[in-house]
Amino acid sequence: MRTDAYQHMSVIRNAVHASSMDFYAAIKENKAVPFVGKSIPLGSPQGYHDKPSLSAWPSHIVPLGQHMELQCDSPSDYYTFTLYKELGNPIPPIQGSPYQKKFVFGPVTTEHAGTYRCYGLNYHYAIKISANSDPVKIIISGIYKKPFLLALPTPLVNLGEKVTLECRSEIMFDTFILTSHKTGTIKGSFKLSAEHCHGGSQANFSIGPVTSDDAGTYTCYGSFNHSPYEWSESSDPIDIKITGLYKKPSLSALLGPVLISGENVTLSCISDHQFDMFHLSIEGVPLGQGLPAMQSHNGTFKAKFLLGPVIQTGNYRCYGSFSNSSHVWSSPSDPWYFSVTGYHDKPILSAWPSHIVPLGQRVELRCDSHSAYYKFKVYKENGNPIPQIQGRSFQKKILLNPVTSAHAGTYRCYGLNFHYPIKISDKSDPLKIIISGIYRKPFLLALQPPLVNLGEKVTLECRSEIMFDTFVLTSHKNGTIKDSFKLSVEHHLGGYQANFTIGPVIPDHAGTYKCYGSYNHSPYEWSDSSDPIDIKITGLYKKPSLSALMGPVVMSGENMTLTCTSDLEFDMFHLSREGLTKRHELPSVQNNNGTFQANFLLGPVVQAGNYRCYGSFRNTSHLWSSPSDALYLLVTG
Repeated sequence: MRTDAYQHMSVIRNAVHASSMDFYAAIKENKAVPFVGKSIPLGSPQGYHDKPSLSAWPSHIVPLGQHMELQCDSPSDYYTFTLYKELGNPIPPIQGSPYQKKFVFGPVTTEHAGTYRCYGLNYHYAIKISANSDPVKIIISGIYKKPFLLALPTPLVNLGEKVTLECRSEIMFDTFILTSHKTGTIKGSFKLSAEHCHGGSQANFSIGPVTSDDAGTYTCYGSFNHSPYEWSESSDPIDIKITGLYKKPSLSALLGPVLISGENVTLSCISDHQFDMFHLSIEGVPLGQGLPAMQSHNGTFKAKFLLGPVIQTGNYRCYGSFSNSSHVWSSPSDPWYFSVTGYHDKPILSAWPSHIVPLGQRVELRCDSHSAYYKFKVYKENGNPIPQIQGRSFQKKILLNPVTSAHAGTYRCYGLNFHYPIKISDKSDPLKIIISGIYRKPFLLALQPPLVNLGEKVTLECRSEIMFDTFVLTSHKNGTIKDSFKLSVEHHLGGYQANFTIGPVIPDHAGTYKCYGSYNHSPYEWSDSSDPIDIKITGLYKKPSLSALMGPVVMSGENMTLTCTSDLEFDMFHLSREGLTKRHELPSVQNNNGTFQANFLLGPVVQAGNYRCYGSFRNTSHLWSSPSDALYLLVTG
């Protein structure tokens, strides 16, 4: 019997290195089929051993065309593992092939959907084969268009209450699946049969009475009974926050409860709890991602929320949370009600990150309204329609990606209300979407030094060898386009140019400037942007002093240290030399005597000339102090 067992095991061990067909044939010849979970009729007292565990990373739900990794783990000393698919067509790269714990699939197709198991083999002891692992179901998502997920009544749920998550689609799915996630990992999933209604299908998932464990991110999918492992694309996620875990903060505003449309207002959320974050909501719907808590001099913690110029009428509340449990919030503050007057029922359409979009990049169009519209429609006024948006409705925003010249043009949006079908908003004001990068970039030059003293003027010259009709100059602050100016092109010395005069300058003129070229027949299609020029406005603060540690004379090849000092608490110091656009900058360091300074090390190539230094603050990096008195460096030898 023992001899027969070793003969049988020898066939299995050799078959592991053979092709899949040889593997099946060799095992079936001995009537032992370990890959379908049957026992091995060898008469060995050892037989099957402990079963391994099979897991999928990053998730068992894999978007179509992406990659995943299946990992077979066991506490026993198996040297190789075999992975197999239980039903459906086999996967040629894995069927009957041994591997070392991990196997990577990708890009996945619908053929990869199904149930998988694995088992372990030990080369040193041919009779040692593990039991089959528990099954892992691999779901391929993205087969159908994503459904829509809505939290009713709101995604902010007080401890012990209930919330309904409604998953709906215009596709007649058989089943909807709701998944819950925490820290990026799927925590649980729930299935419901779809109900057909209003020309589509939906399912209502009731959660609660909620505990802190129900907090997290939820998505839903649709599927059909005939292909249960093939799901739709996931819905947009909804974050369910559980409130009422900690003492409520307080909410206050400097202005009264009545605002005029277009005004800004600041809301302050304050607590004596050491929260890491504060959050603001309107009528139970969170606004933005929250703000970090700052400690006040009196020991309390607070955050200031700036609202405007689009402020919605309604009840505002704030909450506190801790960074290690971001979905678990405090009780809500008492409400602060704002009534906004002087606006018409018209939404505002904006583009993020900018209405000037480089060819091939992406832009997000956002439609915001004071009123409670549940859907918005975006349309292009002139030119060819965009199939991606034509006739479709969205939840506040839509992504255009990647953009082409066909996306250039004027857009508007309007709002719709599901509960009141006759309620349709006015159209938004127009938004021009510019596609840049159609032509080669022009060249931008500051005809005077880009350090401009308060009240003086500077000219920015945009030029190109291309015969454009128009040049456009844009100014930017904190990465956002602040303004734009257009000039007709002039022919000059074999090129084409326009001179933009700025000034007398004030602090608002400080920032980064770029220019573009365009033609009159296609005003929404621009060239690539020029290289940027930073315009610094000087003379805003008291001048620092500049000195040389070893005196203003230096031998050629030696190093020299220049010290910039001020009694103002500047964050940065800057050093420049006359005639050069390149500047040095260093963070400020406080001295024992209470002054602030930076030490600039020059060398070993030090250039003779007049040097000056400036101070600036971090939150207004384009606004500098008056220049220090000039320090002339003499280089000898």
